Formats: sequence, structure tokens, C-alpha cells
Amino acid sequence: MVLGIFCMISQPMVAQNSEVEITAGLNLSSMSEYDSKIGFHAGVRISKGFSSGAYINGAALLSLKGCEKDLGELLDVTFNAYYLDIPVHLGYKYTFNESVSVFGEFGPYFAFGLFGKAKLSSMGDEIKVDTFSDDGGVKRFDFGLGLRVGVEINNRVPISIGYDFGLVNVAKDTDDAIRSSNITLGIGYKF
Repeated sequence: MVLGIFCMISQPMVAQNSEVEITAGLNLSSMSEYDSKIGFHAGVRISKGFSSGAYINGAALLSLKGCEKDLGELLDVTFNAYYLDIPVHLGYKYTFNESVSVFGEFGPYFAFGLFGKAKLSSMGDEIKVDTFSDDGGVKRFDFGLGLRVGVEINNRVPISIGYDFGLVNVAKDTDDAIRSSNITLGIGYKF
């Protein structure tokens, strides 16, 4: 359903001579006091430029996020969570010459949990549960703000670094406020 809404919104943007970008990269994500975990993201981004370098873009990205916590022999916890991330950013691109541009953008993101596994290890015993189940303890919906900066080579290849910080408590059934964070490194190709 969410992907269908994204396609309906993005269709007029593509029809108006906008840029379509295939993108992929690495994630370094965490949840509050947990340790970071390496993941990935891949998908499509659609941008609509305005006059003087300003633009708006939206993306549909499959992202592997997660976190881990090693408490020695007592307990080792690992969360792997696959999300459909939909960032919607306003940005500005400054072109130095035909070969190099720099850009920066900022805006909200919406993340919808698709599937994942949480692994709990204690003294040799291991339990695996669905990350988004009651036992996994992570809510399916996340929302927050993100920013991305980078360089674009030959008006075709954007290389970027970004940071998303969650505004929603993603923990189920707890009073503790657990919020997600994610650093991204990405590369893309524009058609």
C-alpha cells in the first residue's frame, strides 16, 4: 500500500522531466543505548528540480537496520530489522562546473518494518524471534528527520553521507524511550 502511494505521488514528478536515481550503500544504525550494527540500503530516488538549484526528492529504499548489545556471558542481544524507508527531502545543489556539484538536503522520513530477527544469546543458549513481534519488542512504524550531503560527479553519480534520527519511541510495552538513529553512506546513478 505504501509503495503504491509512493508510485502515485512520484508519477507526476517523473512525467515532468525529473531525475530518477538508483541508489545503494551502507548503514550504521542503532537504537538509543545499544551498540551500532552495519547494514545496507538500496532502492530508487526521484528528484524534481526547481529554479536556482533547489529541489525536492523522495525515495523508496529497502534498508537493513539494527543494533546489538553484548553484556558478556550473561546476555548478547542482536536486532536485525528490514524496513521500507521513505525519505522526503528538500535540497539545494550548487554546481561548480560540468563535472562537480555539491548538495545538501533535509526532511522527514517514514519507515515501515517489513521483517527481521532478534537473537538473544545467554550462556550458550540462543533464541530467535521476529523483531516486530511482541517477543521482539520493536514497533513496525518509525518516523524521524534526516539530512544528507554529498558530491555529484558529471551530473550522474551522487556520493553522499547522511544521518537519520528517530522521533518515535520504537520499543513496545516499555516506558523506556528507545529511538533509532542511522548513518548512511551511499552512491547512486541518475538516468
